[in-house]
Amino acid sequence: MSNIKKVLSLVLVLVMVLGVSATRVQAATGEGTATINGGTNVSFKISSSNTITVVLTVGVTGIAIDADSPTFTVPTGFTTPDASPVANAGLVVADGNWSATAAGGTCAVTMGSSSATGQVMTVDVTGACATTNTITLTYKGSAPSTTLSATNFDVKTDDAIGGGAAASITTTPAHTVTAYHNIIQQPAQLVITTIATPAIPADTSITPATPATPATPATPTTPEVVCSPGQMFRATDGAKCTSNTSSTQVFCPPGQMFNGTTGERCNTVINAGAPGASGYTFGSGVIKLGTKGEACRAWQHFFNDKAGASLVADGWCGKLTIAVAKAWQKSMGLVSDGLLGAMSRGKANQQ
Repeated sequence: MSNIKKVLSLVLVLVMVLGVSATRVQAATGEGTATINGGTNVSFKISSSNTITVVLTVGVTGIAIDADSPTFTVPTGFTTPDASPVANAGLVVADGNWSATAAGGTCAVTMGSSSATGQVMTVDVTGACATTNTITLTYKGSAPSTTLSATNFDVKTDDAIGGGAAASITTTPAHTVTAYHNIIQQPAQLVITTIATPAIPADTSITPATPATPATPATPTTPEVVCSPGQMFRATDGAKCTSNTSSTQVFCPPGQMFNGTTGERCNTVINAGAPGASGYTFGSGVIKLGTKGEACRAWQHFFNDKAGASLVADGWCGKLTIAVAKAWQKSMGLVSDGLLGAMSRGKANQQ
């Protein structure tokens, strides 16, 4: 019986040992992958302030609560992380600020128990993280003032106590610092097009010009009724005559209505003598300054009709009549002496 007890006791011890060993399955440290700002290498401009996001995807054996905490090391030259993180990524607003969150299953981290020393930020895992769960670190800092070749943003993990210190994961993202921003993706081609200048709309504030006042239509004139000499009414329609076909003076003796030679209606009465070839009765004497009578009146009518004068046919040859006579004599090539004699009558009878 005692042997049986011994055997049972041995079996119980083995089961306990095996049971304890099963909860301590340990895998190699340094599992998982990480990206930085969505890639494996990111470039920054010297002295520029940047917000950096590192996403750690947990490896196949996970991270136990009692494992060494994962660490994130920012390259030397970047702003040193604050000793204590802020509560969440929304508060990462100044250089040195940092924070972390976990996602998936029971995976959880606590900022109150996380801390940083130098360039190393240690994130306290307070909920077991299984494979493919993620821990996201957000950090803000300025790049170095000098260029920096590709340098790892070192991420270390451990799976459980007893597995050794946390080790760098196989796929570690890197930083590069350049004198200018490294454009990873080819930018779209810049196309410059000429945009036509739109037409400037008419200024409606300008007062339109006032339209011109239409011309006042001419007052219709009474049509002229031209008749043959001697007629008082036109033979074709009986209209009262307003003028006859003669534009010259028709000289007649007193008492006559029609010229005895031409039959034209009289318009000038003469007292003596007969009209010359011109139709004017100049007489046979010399007309000069101071002459009075019908001969002077005939010359006044002549000057009005032929020389365009506007003399009063009053039969008195005064200074104005003689001045017109001199001008007419000059125009006809005669001596301009104001003496209207035979040579002047001869020229007048030719007009």
